[in-house]
Amino acid sequence: MVVKLIMLTLLGFLSSVSQAYASVDFQVELSKSTVEYGKSVNLIISSRTLQPSLQTIDLSALKKEFFISTRKNPHTDTHRQQWNIQLYPRRTGNLIIPALTYSGNTSAIQRLTSKSAVDPDTGNTLSLESSISSRNPWVNQQVLINIIITTKNKYIVVEKATSNLATGQLLSLSTQKHQASNIVQHKTGWAYFPIKSGKQLIELPPLLYKSDGVITHRFYLPLQQLTIQALPLYVPDNFPIGKLSIHAEATPLFFLSNTLQNRRITLKARGISKQQLPRIQNYFRSQAGLLLYPPTVSLKQSSDHSGLTSLASLEIPFKASSTGIYRLDDIRLQYFEPVSGRIQTLSYHWPKMFFINPWLLAFIVIFLLLAIGYYFIILFRFLKQVYIKRTALKIARHDLLNAKTPEEIKSAIILISQAENGISNTTLQRWKKNKQIDIEPLSQALYRKSSYDLAELKQAYLKL
Repeated sequence: MVVKLIMLTLLGFLSSVSQAYASVDFQVELSKSTVEYGKSVNLIISSRTLQPSLQTIDLSALKKEFFISTRKNPHTDTHRQQWNIQLYPRRTGNLIIPALTYSGNTSAIQRLTSKSAVDPDTGNTLSLESSISSRNPWVNQQVLINIIITTKNKYIVVEKATSNLATGQLLSLSTQKHQASNIVQHKTGWAYFPIKSGKQLIELPPLLYKSDGVITHRFYLPLQQLTIQALPLYVPDNFPIGKLSIHAEATPLFFLSNTLQNRRITLKARGISKQQLPRIQNYFRSQAGLLLYPPTVSLKQSSDHSGLTSLASLEIPFKASSTGIYRLDDIRLQYFEPVSGRIQTLSYHWPKMFFINPWLLAFIVIFLLLAIGYYFIILFRFLKQVYIKRTALKIARHDLLNAKTPEEIKSAIILISQAENGISNTTLQRWKKNKQIDIEPLSQALYRKSSYDLAELKQAYLKL
């Protein structure tokens, strides 16, 4: 019993010595215990064992919290090999370097504090916010990864490194700069279009923070876990996933027949890359009396914080052989609307187009010009008569005001009659018949049959 107890004690001692030796033989340590987010820290791995190489160590456990920037070959001498790995934290906070295993030896856990980034010029803390539009998108649906960097340095530049993903297309969004007071926000990000269904772990390229042309920080975002939904069986793989709309230019009043004409139409797509736009040019076909030529297509793509906008601008040449009314074939485009998960149909009904022969148009134009000319001649004559009449009435009124005898009053009244009725050598009796005016006071005054007041006679006929 005593011998057995001594043997167990000896085995425990040898085991502890072996573990202590092993810990010396394989070591993992950090170059520093605190690092600024956007900057790197070195992980130093060393071993007295020369074979196998330290590069055989499985580092996959580090990828969740760190980006492994460089993997230089281990430095080896006759007694030791050492491997320096550059790590960038993916977030701020307390991080852990998990235990690594090499040749049956396990390293100790390392702890690292990732603190907030600081602008090197102003000394102020930087703020980085990220968001993702959906973690359960459909295949080929746009997934927006939006980034907002807030700083007090208005002279810095934010750029994005390029990256290719085997699981889908990653497109960079333009960076928008907004300044309010002493705060500057840089809004940027990516649009991701997955091409395969299932679970995906997306690693985004870094954001580069530049001051005076020098990269001071490289921000690596956390890995993005997505679950991509397969499209329904009735949706083809090349179906546009997003939102479509059509905008056409205003239709002229008429087109000339036997002359090449053009119409412009634009297909606008939100959340769809230009490679996924439907071939709208296939909807234009010739008709009886209307010949259509192959349209010219111009594809454009722009981006902002809200995602991609793609435009397909078409210029459609056509020619009608005769005068008549024609209309292009209707456009019916189908697309998959990801929010409702249903197929939607976009319809565009072309307005009617009136074509006219150039010679017929010339005849109509000449006829209208002649009609307008004749109208202006009639109008000129009318205005001339109005002017003459107003002038004559003005003269007659002047004579009436300045009349000193009944005879002069009579002459003025006759001038008024001539101006209004165009009648020469008129008499008072005829003027009375036309105007229904009492001329007895004037007749009696003319023939001195009664006394008269010249002023009263003027007032009686000034009312005319």
